[in-house]
Amino acid sequence: MSKWTILELTMAVLLTSLTGGILTLVWQGIGRGMERAGFTNITFELLKAVVIFYFLPLSFFFLKKNKQEIGKGYLFSITPAYAWISQIFLAVWTVGMILFFLGVFCRWLMLRRREQDLIPCDKDIVSQFRKIYQKLGGKGERLALYQSYRFEVPCVTGIFRPRVILPMRKYTTEELQVIFTHEITHYRQKDLLLKWVSLIMVGIHFFNPLAWMLYRNVRRWSEYACDFRACDKAGGLKNYFGVIAEIAVCDSGDVMASQLTEDKNELEERIKRMVKNRKAKHCRRWAAVLLSGVAFIVSSVSVYGATLASAKGYVYLYHLTEQVVEVEPVEPVFYEEFEETGYAEGITVKVVEGEPLTRTITKIDWSVGAKEAVESEEFLCNKGDTLLFAIDILPENVEVKIGFVDQNNKKKYIIGKGKSIYHEFKDIEEGYYKFFIENGSNIAITTEGMYQVH
Repeated sequence: MSKWTILELTMAVLLTSLTGGILTLVWQGIGRGMERAGFTNITFELLKAVVIFYFLPLSFFFLKKNKQEIGKGYLFSITPAYAWISQIFLAVWTVGMILFFLGVFCRWLMLRRREQDLIPCDKDIVSQFRKIYQKLGGKGERLALYQSYRFEVPCVTGIFRPRVILPMRKYTTEELQVIFTHEITHYRQKDLLLKWVSLIMVGIHFFNPLAWMLYRNVRRWSEYACDFRACDKAGGLKNYFGVIAEIAVCDSGDVMASQLTEDKNELEERIKRMVKNRKAKHCRRWAAVLLSGVAFIVSSVSVYGATLASAKGYVYLYHLTEQVVEVEPVEPVFYEEFEETGYAEGITVKVVEGEPLTRTITKIDWSVGAKEAVESEEFLCNKGDTLLFAIDILPENVEVKIGFVDQNNKKKYIIGKGKSIYHEFKDIEEGYYKFFIENGSNIAITTEGMYQVH
């Protein structure tokens, strides 16, 4: 993996983590207002959206697309210090992810072992389960029901083969109604999928404390939203939490399953929130739209500002760590300049990344096939700039076109062969350009050298 690729991967991870962290803080603030206004479900949906943004490198692609305008060409330019830091980060990040997901895999194996001794439930219990499942909008028989001696708390497990698992004991009809309503609601909310996605999210961003905070909120809010939806359907607040408090006295601590409860402190917090939600004055729908709009605006402005600040910080550190590269002078050889539009018939074109040595100097080490032209990525030139290059061509007897092509596909070039080909194109107009080498011969060539915007 090249230093350039390592640097871009590092920046993509860090910028995405920054975006997710900012949205986490915005949700933390706006979510409280939404909850006080009685919009628990909307708050939970916004939380899911924040999780997704930890997987979308939007800030990175925005800066990469606009690196010339925002960073004046310095953005994503590499220095030895940047190369070293990005390599260290990538190594630590990779090892951290491997250890994290290895731990997740071990816990998944433990859960699978516990599921090996599942026992089918009695017909009467299954019948009650199916009735409640259909009443809550479930279709088919995809969600299965089992009992087990190895589970202490009722839970729902499995994404591809979902099942509700009851600890082996006797239950009253009222208890089963609460348990089934709660666990089926978890299943209908797709809480297990959300927990797995957030687990992957925190594994990728394990170095970000805000990602961990979001992960904890996902686990809590999946329970809050489930309580909000299931409480009235399971006999009311007193009966619902009364059954949960009586049955769920143990904590299995399993993040692979959606349980009836996590622990006593968490249960107390769920009851308090449910009571507050009941007492909250439910605002009209326009208030929810307004709060959602505020959340969107605050998030967009915050992320945009942080992205620009990151770009400025990158450029500032680039100047602190930049190394000056001196180009050895060569004997001046005067070449005639030509202009034309497009490439000759039969020429195939490919784009290849150069290796930036400094902000203005890019190293090239290209292989150009017969009847082929190779172009660099676009770069920005200001009015009056000089475009220059120094190139060696092998075999030395093959003549090639070397120059620059503008955004209107107009080329300006010289024809040269052999070693130490050096030329300057002066007084360039402002715009985007690409460096190119065109080989019209029937012999493949190799090129080595650099080009510079001066």
